[in-house]
Amino acid sequence: MQAAETGAQFPPLKVMAGGALYIGYVGTKAQQEEALRANLSEHFFELEKPKRRSDAEEVYGRATAQGSQLAETLGTDDSTPTLALLNCQVWPSGGDGVESRVVYLPLNAIDSWWIGSQSRLKGRRQGSFFAGVLVPIDGE
Repeated sequence: MQAAETGAQFPPLKVMAGGALYIGYVGTKAQQEEALRANLSEHFFELEKPKRRSDAEEVYGRATAQGSQLAETLGTDDSTPTLALLNCQVWPSGGDGVESRVVYLPLNAIDSWWIGSQSRLKGRRQGSFFAGVLVPIDGE
């Protein structure tokens, strides 16, 4: 995280936490604040969904103001060391993934992490198949 503040470029960081895989970029504190502000502004804009193009500019201005105000209020809590991943994908152990401009992970929640190249491995599939037939027997 300290190296990111120097402007060094990194490949995406992969983090395992709470049974999910997080893939994102470590950015500067300014980039994290901008990502949070943009994410919240987009949320507020989508809530109103202006019908007319003429209303979009006004709604966008209001949404940006609300997003900026909430981002400033939330800020970063320095009491808990936190990793912020930008343009992050979150892949739970089952189901679809989600994508967000910024995801915050407490450092003590991280199980493992890696950076750089890796290869996908496919597990061996040793399945079996069973079929049965029920045949009625006439009798007593």
